[in-house]
Amino acid sequence: PHTALGGKKEGYSESTINGEAWRVLTKWDPRHEFMIQVAEPLAGRERLARHITLKMLLPTLIALPVLALLIWFGVGAGLRPLQQLKQEVKQRTANRLDPLAMVGVPEEVAPLAQALNELFARLQQAFEGERRFTADAAHELRTPLAALKIQAQVALRSTDKAEQNLALENVLHGVDRATRLVEQLLALARVDPETAAINYRQVDLHGLAATVMADLEPLAHAKQIEMTLEEDAACYVLGDNAQLGLLLRNLLDNAIRYTPAGGQVLVSARDANGIVLTVQDTGPGIPQAEREQVLQRFYRIAGSGEDGSGLGLSIVRRIAELHGARLELNGNDNDTGAGLRVSVLWPARQS
Repeated sequence: PHTALGGKKEGYSESTINGEAWRVLTKWDPRHEFMIQVAEPLAGRERLARHITLKMLLPTLIALPVLALLIWFGVGAGLRPLQQLKQEVKQRTANRLDPLAMVGVPEEVAPLAQALNELFARLQQAFEGERRFTADAAHELRTPLAALKIQAQVALRSTDKAEQNLALENVLHGVDRATRLVEQLLALARVDPETAAINYRQVDLHGLAATVMADLEPLAHAKQIEMTLEEDAACYVLGDNAQLGLLLRNLLDNAIRYTPAGGQVLVSARDANGIVLTVQDTGPGIPQAEREQVLQRFYRIAGSGEDGSGLGLSIVRRIAELHGARLELNGNDNDTGAGLRVSVLWPARQS
């Protein structure tokens, strides 16, 4: 061209030539005598930019839906075992506690399925225990209630005053037995492992034993049984005062109930590398072969001559377990008779 394409300043600039926008590069020689200008229409540059942009975006626009679809299928396939597990658990009834099938369960979901199976097993065991307890309780209550009905019918039909009085005395005796059984059942139901530790405080076993012995003194006095609490250093354990009182009451009640008239009951609490609470008596004792069985619910030794519920020692063991202690039954080691020595032992950390 006969005229300059742009300004004389070196570098890039834009100018309008023949009504069209141009991009101009201006360069000077070292002596600044000659000027060189190169120009390109801006429309061509814009077309090239659009072409490059389209080439870059088109694969991305095509790939994004495909990638999203692949992700959707992948996540769905990964979550499918969880969905199946959810549906199986959701469709179960309250009575269906059999284990979940572990066949085909992915490695990532296996720990969850295993934990659910362990939970189902614990629930199954708890429900079965409750069903057995309810059935046993119903059976044990049915016997004294049937006896009460029979004795009441005898009293109603008899015309002999002495026979009526004997039947009424048997009714009173049956009521006492049923009352004790109900009290033991309620006591066992109150021993709740979920809430037991909430009420734990430092409990003085000596003071608690003295209180329970004072409550049971009339029962011991009626049989001329001497109850003694050994003096020793104070013994404290972390526990529930009411439950430990129930434990002592059951041990002492059993000792008084099965010890012959004129016998002795000795209570002690000492720290011997761990707290040891002991109740021993001069009664007939428990044969070695039956010491584990008497800890089961409703088990009674044949020929004992006493009407009991068979729940006392099972309650004692349950309370001991909840307090981190263990129960031991041994023969008496003194010279006053065969007897029984029941020990509740706390580990050293409870001292």
